[in-house]
Amino acid sequence: MTGRLLLSGAVAALVLCAPAFAQFAGTWDSNRGRMHLEQQGAQVRGDYERNGGHLEGDVDGRTLTGIWVQEDSERRCSEKRMDTHYWGHFRITLDENGKVFHGYRSLCDGDPASGGQWIGGRD
Repeated sequence: MTGRLLLSGAVAALVLCAPAFAQFAGTWDSNRGRMHLEQQGAQVRGDYERNGGHLEGDVDGRTLTGIWVQEDSERRCSEKRMDTHYWGHFRITLDENGKVFHGYRSLCDGDPASGGQWIGGRD
């Protein structure tokens, strides 16, 4: 019986200590087009419709921060990222219900807050 209690306590401790990540995985309608995101733990990657867009980032709490790339954009960056000169940073935050996100994206190496809004939702 003691062995079972120790094992149960260890499992409970692991569950309580596991980091909580907001779930960005799924299909979203956004102002950058329809998005399809996959998530493993804190890592997210996916595609969106605008100019063959792709993004990769990391989740911290309810915020996803990373880099977006496209085949074309408003500005050509001097350096390449993920094989393209059209890229920038982004930071989006998921609401408490997990249905809506809002945030910003930069062009090239600018701070995400310096760029345009990136908003989206799902059913």
